[in-house]
Amino acid sequence: MILLIIVLSIFLYIAWLLNNKDVFAPSFIFCASFLFSSVWATAYINTWNLNLRLNTFLVISGGTLLFITISYFVHLVMYRKNKLQVDKQAEIISIERWKYLIFIVFEIIVIFLVIRSLKNITKIYGASDLSNAIFLYRYHSVNGTLKMNFPGYILWLRSAVSAAGYWFAYTFSNKLINKRKIPFLDLVVIILAMVNSSLLGGRNGIVNMIISVCVCSYFILVRNHAFAFKFKFKNILKLVFMATIVLYLFQFIGELLGRNSVTQSSVSMVDYLAKYCGAPIKNLDIFLSEKNTYWTSQNNQTFIYLVHWFGEKFGLFTDYVLDLPYQKVNGFNLGNVYSIFYPFIYDYGYFGIIWLTSIMALICQCIYELVKRFYNTSKNIFYTVTYGYIFSSLIFSFFSNKFYEQHFSYGFFRTIIFWLLFDLFFIRLKITERGILKIKIKY
Repeated sequence: MILLIIVLSIFLYIAWLLNNKDVFAPSFIFCASFLFSSVWATAYINTWNLNLRLNTFLVISGGTLLFITISYFVHLVMYRKNKLQVDKQAEIISIERWKYLIFIVFEIIVIFLVIRSLKNITKIYGASDLSNAIFLYRYHSVNGTLKMNFPGYILWLRSAVSAAGYWFAYTFSNKLINKRKIPFLDLVVIILAMVNSSLLGGRNGIVNMIISVCVCSYFILVRNHAFAFKFKFKNILKLVFMATIVLYLFQFIGELLGRNSVTQSSVSMVDYLAKYCGAPIKNLDIFLSEKNTYWTSQNNQTFIYLVHWFGEKFGLFTDYVLDLPYQKVNGFNLGNVYSIFYPFIYDYGYFGIIWLTSIMALICQCIYELVKRFYNTSKNIFYTVTYGYIFSSLIFSFFSNKFYEQHFSYGFFRTIIFWLLFDLFFIRLKITERGILKIKIKY
């Protein structure tokens, strides 16, 4: 494990240099996530009997190096075409108050409808209150025993509110950085979006939206400095401090959402965090030691949610399920997360690491370069919001396959549609002094 930490530290430094010392570049974040997890895992070497196998070491180090290499080549190609106008600052976004109020009322109505449907779905399981209903829904949903689900229109409404959380992360950051004050209405929209995302028991939405705000704020800040802004050590310490707070809130949010089964008082806070932060490396090591058991399966894991959507539409692949067995070592519950490399190898063997990691690096780096290229309002919002959305999957690459699960899905397609509609309604749609509706075509 010490060797892995040393190698990843060297890779991290290389990624930092190749990206002009930008700590928000995809390859830097991807490498940092595995270094972070490795440090946690090293602290539990004896507790987990963690003797890292050679193939596990090569998978993590080789996959990370490949991501850095592909990202750099994409940077070389796109950097030459970038005609960045460094004198352009991020424009201050102005949205009419009546638009905010209409959308906030819409969010409240959607949350009410979701709660009502949630209680109807879980009442057959004996749900006593909202927290219990959230827990029961998640439990039966994860275990495939859910007898009812939300109506289609509810799912679309939830998607609209969730998409708003990411889109307004940009408008919130834009006003926070440029006006140096907290925009109250933007904050209300984001908080309601977080509430909406947590109603089905997941914590990802809350964490992801917080991350998105940080990403949008960063890029608006560096754009205002003509991309010459560099993170000082005290800025990095602030980010580490914020990340620590989010981690320690993780258990509290789980209890709030009724996930009592995984937040027992007998488990210390450090051990609880270790299961999420370090155990994926141990679980990946266990998986690679049992390769013959898994690699013969025809069950697609990498694109599982895309496969499910096609299956529902065309009656195919109905038996495909996520195969994430829980692991336990010396009485210590390691959970069932295996890092992003698990589904790659599960589906396609070691070759899967090569092409799936390359595609991921290509997509992330392209969006990152486009964020830095465009300065006009619409394109800048779209690419920055998109990068803020995928940024969380980069950070949690050590944890699971969030990149392909979240972004190669019908849900992400819906999210993009809503982002475009938000741009149309909140930015382009204007009412003239004569009360005539006008839509701006260009900026």
